Amino acid sequence: MAAKKRVLSLGHVPEHNAETVKQFYDTFDVISTTKEERERSTFLEGLRTRKWGEFDAILRCFWYEGDEMEPFDSELVPLLPDSLKIHSSCGAGYDWMDIPAYTKRGLSEPRIQFAAVLAVNTSSGFLYCNGASAPAEAVADLALYLVISVFRYLTEAQLAARSGSTETWQKARAVSAKAQNPEGQTLGIIGLGRIGYLLAKKAYHGLDMNIQYHDIRRRTQEDEASVQATYVDTLEGLVQTSDCVVCCVPFEGQKIFDATMFSRFKKGSRFVNIARGSLHDEAALVAALKSGQLSAAGLDVQEKEPEVHPELIKMGNVTLTPHIGGTTVESGVAFEKLAMDNITSFFQTGKALTPVDGTIGT
Repeated sequence: MAAKKRVLSLGHVPEHNAETVKQFYDTFDVISTTKEERERSTFLEGLRTRKWGEFDAILRCFWYEGDEMEPFDSELVPLLPDSLKIHSSCGAGYDWMDIPAYTKRGLSEPRIQFAAVLAVNTSSGFLYCNGASAPAEAVADLALYLVISVFRYLTEAQLAARSGSTETWQKARAVSAKAQNPEGQTLGIIGLGRIGYLLAKKAYHGLDMNIQYHDIRRRTQEDEASVQATYVDTLEGLVQTSDCVVCCVPFEGQKIFDATMFSRFKKGSRFVNIARGSLHDEAALVAALKSGQLSAAGLDVQEKEPEVHPELIKMGNVTLTPHIGGTTVESGVAFEKLAMDNITSFFQTGKALTPVDGTIGT
């Protein structure tokens, strides 16, 4: 009988999906790690001394643990054993990966603008799989909430209602009188991947908004028709003609939304980011809000998480949430199962379910 493939688990035993967990632990030799072992200095030393021996896969099932050793950079990646063939993780982002370091392990360079590293399984490299599909529904729901909030100034209204001040209460009603209905407004989505497309469906069918989008890859005519989406071939063209711009793309080493880009936005439009805070310059965003170039913003992600820009905190026309877009029970269940299924599928069929590819939509 062939020896079981060994999986280094970055976290405790999965909490859900009992049948999948049993099958996974029966199929593979799963190596557990403690929180202390995952602290960066300890983890690096463990790799150097081969504390966990040779292993064939890395498994991370949880967004709230298993990242203690990050980033996977030029210091850490060379210490990974040559036996490693697949790294399967929850979460949609991969900005904790050092692309040059991965490239030295045999992974190909990004093929197109904004593209993630295309992890190719070779004798010297390994495959990276994310959990982008697992939280899509939850993130799209939060994005829709932020879209509604920036049109209706809901944060200012909520703060006023909680203030206990009748004067503040009355002032907020005056502000709300300047709010607008999302219906008939143009929603510009950057990245019409899983999350972006779900948002488009919710905004079109639920709010009767006009949908336009920019992405490296166009959706099929059928997909576009289902939400009456218009494709815009440049980012600049999208922001110039949208009443609200929503960022749904992963971070690929460069800020997209800086002072220059915000200056190109339609005057008085709105900005929502549910992807990565590193994609926007918060000082530039504050300036755009103060000048009236932007009328409101909704951010589930911050530039320097967990720190929040002090000026943004004070702005009633800014809705802030602490990167909770995908954090629901249903997302957690799906994250766990997908992370395990990726490894199982890879070793049983030679193909993983969600290898990182070249689309820009999350």
